[in-house]
This record gives sequence, C-alpha cells and structure tokens, in this order.
Amino acid sequence: MRSGQPRSIQAHRTSHTMNVAFKGLKVDALWDAAETPVEQRVVRVRAEVSSPCTTTFPRQEVIRYDVPARGSLPRFRLTWYNGAGGVPTHRASIEAMLGYRLDWGDAGEKRWADHAGCLLVGRQGKLHSNGHNMDYRLLPEEAFAGVEPPVRLPRSRGHEQEWLDAVRGRGEPMSAFGYSGKLAEFVLLGNVATLVEEAIEYDPVTGRVVNSPTADALLRREYRQGWSL
Repeated sequence: MRSGQPRSIQAHRTSHTMNVAFKGLKVDALWDAAETPVEQRVVRVRAEVSSPCTTTFPRQEVIRYDVPARGSLPRFRLTWYNGAGGVPTHRASIEAMLGYRLDWGDAGEKRWADHAGCLLVGRQGKLHSNGHNMDYRLLPEEAFAGVEPPVRLPRSRGHEQEWLDAVRGRGEPMSAFGYSGKLAEFVLLGNVATLVEEAIEYDPVTGRVVNSPTADALLRREYRQGWSL
C-alpha cells in the first residue's frame, strides 16, 4: 500500500489520502479490540526523515505503519511518502506498480490531478485513488472491466452541511467523530514517529505508546491554567 503527497503537512493531507485504506480495511476496529491482547492490537510506526523538526513537518519523510490483523482481515503495511525531495525518489517504483505516469504538474496537463493519492496493492489487483479519494481506478483495468461497486454510499452534501444537519438532529455525518477521531489519531502517530529514533508501538484501546515513554509523552501536552480540557 502506498500513500503520498509531494509537499504538504502530513497531519493535514493524510486524513484525505489514507481514508480509503483506513475505512476499507477496517483499521478502526482496533479501537474496539479491548478483549484482544495488547501485543496483538498495537500499531507499529517507524519514520525516516531528513531531520527531526519540532515546529513544522520535515522536508522529507517516509512513514511506515504496520497494522495488525483485525478479525479475519490480515495484517498489512501502509507506507506514507511526503516531501519535496523525498517522494520523487520513489516515483519511478510507484508509477511502475500503477502502469502509467502520474501528473504532478509535469506530465502535460499541469492540473496536479495526482498531487496526492493512495494505492492499495492486493493479490489480484490494485486500487488507485487520487487526492481526497475523489476518483478511483481498478488495475489492471482490463481485468476489472464492467465491475460495479457492490455498495454505493449516498452522495454527500458537503462536510460543512453534514455537520450543520447533525447539529440540528438530521442524521449523522459520514465523518462523525466516532470514526474521524480514530482516523486522525492513527495518522497523527506519524508526526510522533518523526520525533523519535525508534519505532513506536501504539495501543489504540488505551491511547498510549507502550514501548517508549518519550514518544508517549508527545501524545499530549500540559495546558496553561484556565485552558485545560
């Protein structure tokens, strides 16, 4: 699985590009796995960065999330590529898996259609989605000709309108806090991993890094008096 953004803030972009993998592969089930032994439910995250940075995102980063099995679904690895100089070094291998060239503003159309995206690699094929998961391609296309999605979700009126509707008691938004909070928690582990040398092991049930007190301390902050939550 590959997910990437040529130059952006990891915490901002990953919630868009990783969503298709997080939801489709039911990663959120780990947050409800209290009966599963800790060692079987931890998410392991390791980052390679150009240099650690406590004030903004690194210039280059590769972050690998090792996700354990969820019920009948097997474990898998999700790799995030980000950075002006980092992603292009992996571009050739990503495009080789896709079988076509991505348009990062230099492939002719200059629309930046592929400036972010996610590639799910399976045994029988691949699924490529671009930024915000707006468009999908099943690969190789000839093997999936005529395939229709088994389920179609209702069209969104926009996340702002969905939020207002929920406030007024008119249904639940597609990105309700019960789901989106887990997704945000998952992707932000990448930020923590960029600040420590070792891989971190995160327990979604307790919300703790279980193998590194240093990394665990980075999950929360001390608020000034009057601003605590």
